[in-house]
Amino acid sequence: FVNYAAAPLIVATGPETSLTLTLDGTRGELTEVSGNLSLTVTKFFHAEGDFAISKSTSSLKIAGGTTATTVDLLTIGANDVSAFAGANGGTENAMGLSLGGVNLAIVIATSQADSSRQWTALKAGAASVAFVGIDGLTMAAADLTVDITRPDKNGNLVDFDTTPLAVPTGPASAITIDYAAANGPMLRAAGTLDINLFGFASLSGSFAIQKSEDQFVLADGNSTVHDVDLRTIGGKNINAFAGVNGASSDRMGLALSDVEFGLAMATSKTDPSRHWTALAANAGSVEIVGVPSVTIAATDLALAITRREAQGTVLD
Repeated sequence: FVNYAAAPLIVATGPETSLTLTLDGTRGELTEVSGNLSLTVTKFFHAEGDFAISKSTSSLKIAGGTTATTVDLLTIGANDVSAFAGANGGTENAMGLSLGGVNLAIVIATSQADSSRQWTALKAGAASVAFVGIDGLTMAAADLTVDITRPDKNGNLVDFDTTPLAVPTGPASAITIDYAAANGPMLRAAGTLDINLFGFASLSGSFAIQKSEDQFVLADGNSTVHDVDLRTIGGKNINAFAGVNGASSDRMGLALSDVEFGLAMATSKTDPSRHWTALAANAGSVEIVGVPSVTIAATDLALAITRREAQGTVLD
């Protein structure tokens, strides 16, 4: 293919106008469309932002392979997208789900030599996600991130750390996919949550959930290394309340502050009946508030739990 990125070609488009071709020949056969999209469906749904869809050929490094694999590459990207789905969109009485500052990159790669081998990766973020329009109800998230990478049918991943891929997300923007195959398949989401249920219950803080693969050492006397599917849930700087009048100085109920926790759940890849669980948590303070003449409070609390699996072993 001609590499117009290295040698741009000026094409006349009129008596005094021209268009410069700068297409990158190293991307192989290419079909790409990008622009700014505004979509409205009555007052129920509205979305606006930059987008790009690209189909090309590429060479990617597959973990465990000695040479690059030629693939058909489909990418979908979005940049700075805002969206609303619900009732009365665009008015002061809007009620529904609102998203802002959404960025997205999706990669679907298919081997040209064996179309049954397919790899998928996704990287996304959102500045804000919130349910709006109901007085007293707050359900919002900020600085959300989502990371996904999936292997082919043989369990092999694309090593984007070796061959990073820039996914177009608009006319002049891109997101780089750079996941390392050594970290294994991954599904991870993280962000900051703010929830208030009419003053009865509230929760705020940073959270993360992740699904991945790992190796753990068993405390079985032989330090056996075991391959596991791992699920983790963690939180930090969490404040919570359950009771009445939660949004006022007259609140009464259970209050927790400065909570941090980590929960790990591991399942053997060779024997799914074997499960291990571990939990560690800390709280700056836990107290009953708002009850006259009653003080029940604890500070600097720490909790640690580990559970053995069916054969009696625990993780070391």
